[in-house]
Amino acid sequence: MSGTLLEQCRAAHEDIERNINAMVDLLRKDTRSQKSRIVQQHRVRRRVDEVCDRSKQLKVMYEDNDGARANELAAMTGPDAFRVFYERLGEIRQYHRKFPAKTFVTDGDKEAAEMEEDQVLEQFSGEEVNGRYLDLTALHQQYLSIRHIPHKDYMTYICTFELFSELPKEAKGSIDYMQYLEDLRSYLDNFLRRSQPLFDADAYIRRAVAEASSAWDDHSSKAGDEDPLYCKACCKRFASQGVYKGHLGGKAHKKASAALANGNMALAGAEVTRRSDVFKTESVIVALCNQVRENIDATKAFVQKKQTMTREELEAERQAEDMVEDAESDDDEEDDKPIYNPKNVPLGWDGKPIPYWLYKLHGLNLEYKCEVCGNFSYWGPRNFERHFQEWRHSYGMKCLRVPNSKHFHGVTKIADVLELYAQLQQKEKSGWNAERDEEYEDDQGNVFNKKTYQDMRRQGLIA
Repeated sequence: MSGTLLEQCRAAHEDIERNINAMVDLLRKDTRSQKSRIVQQHRVRRRVDEVCDRSKQLKVMYEDNDGARANELAAMTGPDAFRVFYERLGEIRQYHRKFPAKTFVTDGDKEAAEMEEDQVLEQFSGEEVNGRYLDLTALHQQYLSIRHIPHKDYMTYICTFELFSELPKEAKGSIDYMQYLEDLRSYLDNFLRRSQPLFDADAYIRRAVAEASSAWDDHSSKAGDEDPLYCKACCKRFASQGVYKGHLGGKAHKKASAALANGNMALAGAEVTRRSDVFKTESVIVALCNQVRENIDATKAFVQKKQTMTREELEAERQAEDMVEDAESDDDEEDDKPIYNPKNVPLGWDGKPIPYWLYKLHGLNLEYKCEVCGNFSYWGPRNFERHFQEWRHSYGMKCLRVPNSKHFHGVTKIADVLELYAQLQQKEKSGWNAERDEEYEDDQGNVFNKKTYQDMRRQGLIA
C-alpha cells in the first residue's frame, strides 16, 4: 500500500495531522505538579520531532528531483488509467489482507502512556527531582581537584560556580580547568534539554557562541591589559611586583615577547587559542545559567533546607510531595468526568459546583440588571454592589458623559442617571443657599433643612 509515492505523501500528511491533534489535546490538559508538567512537555516534544521529520520527507517528495512523482501522476491519466487504477486497488487489498488489524498507538493507550512516562522520569537523577533542581555534586568534586582553586563547600559552590571572574588566572591555565568547563557546559546543556524540552536549545547556544566570539574579537576578555602583574606574552600572572620584574629579564620571557611581536603563531598561537576557548566556554555556561535561573535558585533553597533537616524529615517531606502529586493525578482523572450540576449553580475554586445552601445564602439566585451596563445581569447583591466601581459600569457612565461619582451609586436606569446629573448641575449653578442646603437633625434622627426645622420648632412640633 505504501509502495507508491502518492500514498507515502498521503500517509505523511495523515501522520502530521494526527500528531498536531495529539499536541493540542496534550496542551489542553491542566498540569499542576512538576512531574505531570515535565512529562507533558516531553510528549509534546516527541510529536514536534515527528512532525519535523515527516515535513522534511514531504519536502523531498514535492521537490521531485528524480521525477518519480511526475511520472506517477502521468501514469494515472491517458489510455492506461483504468489498468493503473485496478493495479493500485489490488495492492491496497493485498496490504489489508496482510495487516488486517493494524492500529496506531494514541494517547488514550494507558499502557503506552505509562511506559513513555517512565522513560521520561528515568532521565532525571534523585537529586534533580524530575527536573526541579540541579545535581552538581560530581562537578563540585571535580572543581575541588583543580590546582590554585580556593576550597568551597557545596552551598558556596552552587552560589558562585558561574562567577568565573573571581577565579585566579593560574587555575585557568590548567588542563583540568578546561575539562571541568567542558563537563559543566555539557551537564547544563543536557539539563536544559531535559527540563525544558520545548525550548530551542540549539539556536540559543549558537547565539551564545556567536556573542562570545564577537566579545573575544573586541578584546573584552583580555583582563591582563589592566593587571600590572600579568604578562601577556607568557599568559601568566605573578604574585608580586619584584617577581614580575625579575621575570621580564629572563630568556623565556624575551623569547615569548619576540614571538608575539613577530607574529610567530607557532609559539604564541596555541596559548591565545586556549584562552579563547576558555573565554567562549565560560560565556556559554553563563548563558545556560541564565536560562535555568529558576532551577538554580530552587537548588540553593533546597540545599539550605537539606542542611537544616534530618534524613527522616527529608524522607517524610519527599513522601508528602509524592502523595500530593498522586492526589493531583487523581483529581485530573476526576476532572475528565462530566460535572453533575442539575441546578446550574456557579463553580467553586476547585472547578466543582458550590453547595446549594451557600448558593442561597449569598443570594446568587437573585438577578440584578443594570441599564447603564447594557442590561447586563449581576447575580447576588455582593456582585451588584461591587460592579458600580468596575470597568463595565464606568464605561457606561463615560458614554453618558456623566462622572462615575458616589452620587450615582445604586442608580441603574439611564433616565434616573441623567435626571440626577441635571439636578446636581443645577445645584452647582445656584450656589450655596443656607435656607435650602443647611441641614438640622432632631432627637429622633429626622433630618430637615433650616427653614423647615425653624418653622416646626416655633410651632412646638419638635423640641
